[in-house]
Amino acid sequence: MAPPALSRTSSPPSAAARAGPAFRKLTPSDHLIRSIVALARAELSRNASGGRGDNPMRVAREVWEGDPATPILLERIIRATTPLLMTTRSAVVPADTTTNAWASDLVTGSLADFLSSLAPPAASGELFRRSHMLNFTEHGVLVVPGITAASTDAPWVKAGDPIPVRQLNTSSVSSLVPHGIKVIDVLTREMVAGSHAEQVVRMALNASVGAKLDAAVFASTVATATASAGLLYGLATLGASSGTTHDALRLDIGKLIDAVAPVGGTNLVFVGAPGVAAKMLADVGAQFPYPILSSGALAAQTLVCISPDALVVAVDPTPQIDVDKGATVTMEDTTPLPLVDAGSTPAPNTRSFWQTDSLGIRMTMQLSFGLRHASGIAMISSCTW
Repeated sequence: MAPPALSRTSSPPSAAARAGPAFRKLTPSDHLIRSIVALARAELSRNASGGRGDNPMRVAREVWEGDPATPILLERIIRATTPLLMTTRSAVVPADTTTNAWASDLVTGSLADFLSSLAPPAASGELFRRSHMLNFTEHGVLVVPGITAASTDAPWVKAGDPIPVRQLNTSSVSSLVPHGIKVIDVLTREMVAGSHAEQVVRMALNASVGAKLDAAVFASTVATATASAGLLYGLATLGASSGTTHDALRLDIGKLIDAVAPVGGTNLVFVGAPGVAAKMLADVGAQFPYPILSSGALAAQTLVCISPDALVVAVDPTPQIDVDKGATVTMEDTTPLPLVDAGSTPAPNTRSFWQTDSLGIRMTMQLSFGLRHASGIAMISSCTW
């Protein structure tokens, strides 16, 4: 049965009610996911001969009528992905991406908010949320000062005497260079066209981006021209306390805090391998004053303590989003091969989007991270408790 028509004295649904689920304020990452869904649904409407499909801007305005922010971000993504594509901004979106404060914050914060909201077991998302998150500018490189772990500056200055000048520490992170993180997720038509498309797309991106990001953050790899150094690079493990009791756990926690507190103070986060994190949570209980995160990227029996203030992360404010329903890909997430190599041998596990009525979402983002002080992190790799 159709819903009854509104009477003349009735009020239309509020913008907040039409914009999203009741009692939940939309976040910048929600607008990012909605933008991706609009692009995907527009791509599904494109015919097989490659003709023009629906306009993603119109999709966004019709599906989320009370959401004026998503079209702004979507237009920015379209222009970043296909600069020659001209789009028409709706008259109901008066904000400008450079002069109106809320719109500017939306554009520059959508990817940062998405990374910060990555679901478990991606500990890097929560760690990023607590750290210093910056946006790359048009120059592409950010210069970041390190932390001065200790200072001998006198806090008191006699009248007329020179005031001490704090010298910035440039011995640690001096610059953050953009590095590309790229993922492809494959979804069926039913997933994209269904009423739960937002949740499905978010789950897919959370799983793919979260796993890759944790593996990169909690790695021991050296920095290269294409990737930031893992936080564990060059990090010597502290000696684990012997024993399998609560005392050994407390001693190990104390060692880690002693190592990081000089630069982190009481703003510390513990990240453990799943088994270690579970044991720690069960042992110390809710009264423990520091957050405990879990990451499958850490080796078994490994516990890390890090100061979020020592971690700086930079992201591109506008990710590049591409969607396609006619491509063919290799379904391999570890060592993908060319579809056909030099010897004309086809790669295994190839999938045609057209044949399977599927769609691929490719997201490319610029990301870089590093520590502002070498003592901002400590690790014990062989916990015995």
